[in-house]
Order: sequence, then C-alpha cells, then structure tokens
Amino acid sequence: MHNRFAPGLPKLRRVLDYLKSTIEHTVASSDQLWIEAFSTVIGSDSKSISVDDVRTTLLTIMTTGEEVPWEFYDIVSELIKHLPLATKESITKNIKIETGYEYEFLQVTTDGHWQIVWEVDPADDAEYREVALDWYVPPDQEKAPIVPLTIIDCIASCVLLLRKNLVLPAISVLSIAFEATLWDALVAKGIPRSNERIFFTAVRWHLRRVNDKLLVTVEGADRNVKELDTLVEPFTEFSIELRRTQMENSENKVELLFGVDKDLVAFLASDHIQSREPKTDRGLSAAIQRARNPGVDCLRTVPRAYDATLISLRNNLIHLPARGTLDQPIPLPGRGQLLTVDDLRTRQPFVNQLLYLVVGVIRNVYIG
Repeated sequence: MHNRFAPGLPKLRRVLDYLKSTIEHTVASSDQLWIEAFSTVIGSDSKSISVDDVRTTLLTIMTTGEEVPWEFYDIVSELIKHLPLATKESITKNIKIETGYEYEFLQVTTDGHWQIVWEVDPADDAEYREVALDWYVPPDQEKAPIVPLTIIDCIASCVLLLRKNLVLPAISVLSIAFEATLWDALVAKGIPRSNERIFFTAVRWHLRRVNDKLLVTVEGADRNVKELDTLVEPFTEFSIELRRTQMENSENKVELLFGVDKDLVAFLASDHIQSREPKTDRGLSAAIQRARNPGVDCLRTVPRAYDATLISLRNNLIHLPARGTLDQPIPLPGRGQLLTVDDLRTRQPFVNQLLYLVVGVIRNVYIG
C-alpha cells in the first residue's frame, strides 16, 4: 500500500544534502547543530560522532528501519528549531517533498512541525496558492497523522479534481470531509451523534359505526375515559386535529398525525415505554446546527451566512439532476444564488474559497 508519508530514499537524501550545504554557508556552528540534533533524536553521545557519522548513520537507519522515516523527520525538525529565524524561514520555503500524489507534498514549518500541503492554484496570490494541514509534531508519533487519513484523502481528492476542472465531484468530496470533521468536533465536546428513540406502548382504539357517527372505545390508555369529567363538563364535545402524513407503506397502511391538548393525552395514549433504540443523526444540516450551539467553536471562522449555502450545496449534490435546474436554488452569501447545474460547474473560484474555509475548520478541530 502506498504511503504518502514514506518518501523514497532519493527524495530524503536530497533534503539532507540541501540542509547540509545551506546550513554550512549560513551558520557558524553548523557541525554542532547536526550532532546535537542527531544525539537528541537517536540518543548517541555527541562527543563520539562526527557530522559525516550523522549522515551515514541516518541514511542506514532510513533504509533498515520502519516504513515511515520518523528519525529523518525528527532530526530535520530539531535542526530547524535551532536555526536563526531568517535562516529557518528561508530553508523551510525550499523543503518540499513530493508524496507521490499530484499537487501534494510534505513540508516542515519554522516551529518544526511537518505539514501535508496541496497546491490549489499556482497562479493565485501566495496566501491562497496552497492549503496545508499539520500531520506530525515530533516526537509524538502516536498522534500522527494529526488529521485523520480519511479527511486528508478527501482534501487531496478535492484539490486534484479542482485542478482538473471537475468542480461538481470536487465540492462533493469537500462536503463529505466537512461533515465528518464537524461530527468529530461534536463528539470531542461530549455531544454524541446518536440519541435515543423511544417507542411507547400501543393503545388500541376500537371504532364502531352508529348511524352516521363513530363510537370510539379506548383500550390501554393511562386513564379511563370516565375520568374526563375532571377536565371537561359532561357531554361537552372537544376536537382533535388529525391529518395524513404519508402515502401507504408496504403493509398497505397510512400514518396519521394527531394534534391533541396535552391534558387529554393520557385518555387516548400511554406514556409507558415499550422499547428504546439508538438513532444516529446524519446529514450536514444536523451537524452544522449542532456545531452552532454555545460552547462549540469549530465554526468560528465560517460566517453564519454560509450555513444555508453549504447545506443547500450538499442537498443538491446528493440529489443532483444530471442537467438543468437544481432542486433548490443555492444562496450565495451577500449576492444572488445558483439556479442550474452549469451555474455550479462554472464557479470554480467560489469552490476554491469554500475549500479554504473548510480547511480552516479542519485545522481548528484537529490542530487547534
């Protein structure tokens, strides 16, 4: 199985060669930095090794150790953290390790964190040219990748599809990543995705026609109809709202919805619980609504005006007409709406903007 975090040895060797050459020309104590970084990570006595020993031993470890070259990442991180600010800023801009997926590479930040980065639009301004997510903060290997691989795969797919101008599938996988991230954030806050669905004991109503009226006898309700006198005057009529809710089901039955004054419920039904079943909430709409609750701040970087847009987008993508008019117009924050499939297909810059927003939410949830 391909592992994007396990680049081939030539790619890693080129990074080490670049670091060695650059640090030698910019830092007076470059040899000592290498030795101290190696000693911190590997645990060797810094007095007994040379810079050449460091490079040779590290290359051996990378060819005989685990698939993911953790020692390489840890040593590079240690080096970067101890360089002068101007030097580390210059070096980190030039360390880009291709992962084997198009438009995707690994890079180290000035604080020694490793990120997975995607080039969204090489022609855009620097701020919007790329999106990045932290995947490893040395030396905490147990928490890598920081962002779940499923989310990483969705973002990688979104970028790849956008670069190929396939806007509809790009926004589809982006919405999947967005919803998954929100549910993770809610669970982390102690807000479960599942709730309990309660089924109450059934009460039987026996109906008998008397001329042009129906005589109703209730069996199994919590209170006897004779006790109604405590609520209404004897022989006084009261009304119940009744409406059909759906077409008949596979059993040839139709569901009806009653609207009853709460004081009358006990004479017509039962509050005895027959069973409880877990019910899992689904859908982006439910996730967004819960994420807007007080105490949940994962959407703090997304204006509320985008909620309706994101929900409408997801609903239209699930029930996407192959051509023509969308089932429901997609409102655009601040201006107009999208009405047709082609309206959406031709709005790649808009989808790019949504990608930046969603990546910001992902960073808030998993990175903080």
